[in-house]
Amino acid sequence: MKQRIYKLLLIYVVLVAIFALQHPVFIACYHSLFRGVGLGGVCAATWHGLRMDMAMAGYLAIVPGLLAAASVWTAGRAMRYAACIYSAVAAAVVSPRPMAQGCIGFYRKF
Repeated sequence: MKQRIYKLLLIYVVLVAIFALQHPVFIACYHSLFRGVGLGGVCAATWHGLRMDMAMAGYLAIVPGLLAAASVWTAGRAMRYAACIYSAVAAAVVSPRPMAQGCIGFYRKF
């Protein structure tokens, strides 16, 4: 059971790290939007975004948590396949997030 909990915590930490690393990538790609904003402003925005990133990572970690709990009573192979499918779908949805935000124009008016 400890191994399942450690794995779930690892999933959460990796998701938070991915989300946190997307902030500098977004800022680098859309640096013209951040003209006139100092390093303190960028750090404050990143710090504010970290709380939202932690919440989003929690939402995305719910399904692996439920799968980990269900794996106690079911065969590991089915749970492993379900976790792989969920991970692939979550990665496909989450990975283009910062570029999609800039392309849609969420930050152009600020």
